Amino acid sequence: MEEKQWRRKLAQPFRKRENQIGLLTGITIFALLCAIWNTAEMRSGLEYSTREYCEEITAQMRDAVNFGIDSKMIELVNVADSVSQSFDDSETASLEEFLSRKAGILEFDALFLIGSQGDCMVQAIGEGSNLDGGKIREMFSAGEFFQDKVQVGFIEGQTLFYTAPVHMKSGPAHVLVGIRSKETMQGMITSNAFDGHTLSCIVDREGGVVLSPTNLNRFMELDSIFKNDPQGEASAELRQMQKDMWDGKAGTVRFTDVTGSENLMAYNPLQINDWVLLTIVPVNLMSGNISSYLFRTVLIVLGTALVFLLLLLLIYRVYNDNQKQLTRLAFEDSVTGGRNSAAFQMSYRKLLRERRSSKTAVVLLNIRNFKLINEKLGFGAGNEILRAIYQGIEDRLDGTQNEFAARGEMDHFFLCLSESRPEQIQARVHQMEESINRRLSVTHPGNYLTFAAGCCMVEDTALDIRTIQDRARGAARDETAVAPGRCVFYNDSIAKRLQREQELDAQFAEAIASRGFQVYLQPKVDLSSGRLRGAEALVRWNHPTLGVISPADFVPLFERNGKICRLDFYVFEEVCRFYKRRKAAGKPWYPVSVNLSRYHFYEDGFLDKFQAAAQACGLPENSVEFELTESMFFDRAHNERIEKNISRMHRMGFRCSMDDFGSGYSSLGILKEFDVDVLKMDRSFFLDMDSEKARDIIRSVVELAAKLRLETVAEGIEQAEQIEFLRAIHCDTV
Repeated sequence: MEEKQWRRKLAQPFRKRENQIGLLTGITIFALLCAIWNTAEMRSGLEYSTREYCEEITAQMRDAVNFGIDSKMIELVNVADSVSQSFDDSETASLEEFLSRKAGILEFDALFLIGSQGDCMVQAIGEGSNLDGGKIREMFSAGEFFQDKVQVGFIEGQTLFYTAPVHMKSGPAHVLVGIRSKETMQGMITSNAFDGHTLSCIVDREGGVVLSPTNLNRFMELDSIFKNDPQGEASAELRQMQKDMWDGKAGTVRFTDVTGSENLMAYNPLQINDWVLLTIVPVNLMSGNISSYLFRTVLIVLGTALVFLLLLLLIYRVYNDNQKQLTRLAFEDSVTGGRNSAAFQMSYRKLLRERRSSKTAVVLLNIRNFKLINEKLGFGAGNEILRAIYQGIEDRLDGTQNEFAARGEMDHFFLCLSESRPEQIQARVHQMEESINRRLSVTHPGNYLTFAAGCCMVEDTALDIRTIQDRARGAARDETAVAPGRCVFYNDSIAKRLQREQELDAQFAEAIASRGFQVYLQPKVDLSSGRLRGAEALVRWNHPTLGVISPADFVPLFERNGKICRLDFYVFEEVCRFYKRRKAAGKPWYPVSVNLSRYHFYEDGFLDKFQAAAQACGLPENSVEFELTESMFFDRAHNERIEKNISRMHRMGFRCSMDDFGSGYSSLGILKEFDVDVLKMDRSFFLDMDSEKARDIIRSVVELAAKLRLETVAEGIEQAEQIEFLRAIHCDTV
């Protein structure tokens, strides 16, 4: 019913489609007229945009030329500095070899070291260069080039030179001259812009050519503009260009060459001397053929107008098909094919509007340890199990009483039951659990599921469904919800617990700032010597009004809201402070293990702050051990990240242990895959050590760890008999 209502809402714009089609037709005609008017205005606007685009591109080319010349100047200065610091007048042979190598590396055609009297002390001409070294040396005289500054210029044949002063370790000052030939420099002013069809040259502000392109003819055509039409618009632009070049301004000139093609010539002053970069760009490369473009535009608009009405009719037909797809995306769960959370909430609201009876209950079923099922069977099989669960729930719902269900997030399922008696709800939850496991025994044998169930009885119909769902979640988190078929009902005690969790959450920052969290050290004893071997850092919250709060009351809360990472780092900082106090008192230090939540591993580089804190207090390497819970290693999606960070821990001087080994579905594969240092056996190993089988398992784990060179720690040891047994099998620490 909700889908129909939603479909009707989507269909409202199409109810008067005949009028809409007429309106859209009028709009189309109006748009066509606007397009014709816009075509008339397009030429002037396009010309302006073309000039603007040309100026932008040529400005980038100017910047590239400036950068190319400046970089060569910097490189020559660096070479001059190296000569000043490393050579004297007598080392001409090694200096010539040095300059020859630098000329090849820095793409100078030649390097000359000119003395203070204008004599060439050393010359290095690059391989393949056709420069006349003698002729170039004659062009340099002490009076003209021997200046204590960096400069760039050009000499006959459009050859650029760079000079930099050289102050040798002994003797008078010299000047280092770098030569780049015309052929070499032409590559610098050649651009790939507009597919290489641009043509550039460098001139001084009087028009003298400093560096020409391979073909200067197109620039020479500008002279004919003055001769053929001295008073024309193009001639006026050229005169303005000459004035701008004297004033150091940039701009563009439009002219027609002998072939009748339109061109733009951009002039951009360089930052060197009084030089200007001239660049010719064919207009059709930027704007194309304006007439044909405008004609195509008109044809496109006319064609669009002709097919638009047909498209309107087609849209209406396609809409009917897409509406079903939209409904599925909006209300259908992608895994189970049933309702999703949005559909559940909408169905509940509709139920309250239409139903007279007030006996309604919202139940949350949370699958226990479903992540381990995904790890064991894979996500594909996990999704199949989720579908089977949903179908098993649906089989136990009474559709005549408007009962329904949906998958919420991940492995959570919400049920809306037409029940008001807790004992009946308990029975139905138990029946659903049995029905689901019977179904799975056929499709996925060997996978028995248990659920944590929470229920919120709807007594106040004014409550929003999201609040009701939150209350069902809170009830399902109650520790009594883990019993098979057991459904915990939201009540005042759970409300108080949720309220307390909210209060604890709100007081977290203040507790961190006031150091309300206190760290205690539980000793680790070496079994072979009976001496203290280290300790594990445990955190307690010493609340000003509630007293000491157990970690079981706040750690799960902070894991859910993401604050556990800040608490872990706080504990680490407290350990660092404790180390400083021990060191100041001259007392010995023993390694301390600190818990590290899985949520740290979602942040790249999280170990950096731990390393910084350790270095700040001078904590010795391998004196802190990070404890990672065994379940963390089953999150295959993050295995690579975990493995990488364990390697980083070792490089930073931290040890790493696998905590709670044996508390879940332990996998020997993770011992092979991850390079941990310590294997910490969960206390569940030692609850029943009377049987030989239990002892054999413990003995095998210790022996395996020894072969893998892992230190073993037994947790929760409280009896002398346990200690004797663990000592006999060579367990390292308790």
